Amino acid sequence: MAGIKNFTNSTDKKLAITIYIRDGENPGNTAGTQQFSLDRFETKQITYGNARNIYLNGMNVVSMYDGQVTGEQKFIIQRGSPLDDLFNRNNHIWIKVIENLFDISSSND
Repeated sequence: MAGIKNFTNSTDKKLAITIYIRDGENPGNTAGTQQFSLDRFETKQITYGNARNIYLNGMNVVSMYDGQVTGEQKFIIQRGSPLDDLFNRNNHIWIKVIENLFDISSSND
């Protein structure tokens, strides 16, 4: 079975998101990317990868507003790191803005 996560945009801005799918269990290997957008305050369930590639390796979040482009990139380089746990031990990713910076958190529903 492929990976499945809910992504919630807790901001008043439209977001363009790219997720990086891990090839197997090694964070050094990427199986590909998947892009999607989230409207303001929208939640989407995203299915990615396949039965072998169920982990995320990273995420890129971008928004254009007020004449600027704002973005955040996060990539995992070690299994078991706090970022690996954030992306891969929970089924819901939350994106919000604090002081014009993206804050990414996760939880289990």
